[in-house]
Amino acid sequence: MKINLQRRLSGTPKTLTVRRRARHLEATVFCSDVPKNELPPTGKVIGIDLRVGVLAACSDGSLHENPRHRRQLAPIVARAQRQRARHRRGSYRYQRASAALARLKEREANWRTDALHKLSRRLR
Repeated sequence: MKINLQRRLSGTPKTLTVRRRARHLEATVFCSDVPKNELPPTGKVIGIDLRVGVLAACSDGSLHENPRHRRQLAPIVARAQRQRARHRRGSYRYQRASAALARLKEREANWRTDALHKLSRRLR
């Protein structure tokens, strides 16, 4: 099976987990004896309070708003769910409609992951 690695494996590979997410296959390799990669200290200290009206409230007074991706995609997802409901379960068209719905939900999950990653990089 051909794979694209995000980075070189470090340590000894022990377990391989293959899962299907929407239309993609995803493989996760668990390794043991991985050397520690410690970052140099920055001298900054911060406290973070999660999900108090905003996505994150920091001890320095900055507030980070929640992007609300679900609200943006809600009408599109509702329409895709209605289209899927019109088809007979198990039919080819039902499978196609389910795949379209899964792509929408995958997009929403990717947006959330991206927003959280960008926030964590800003707080670093």
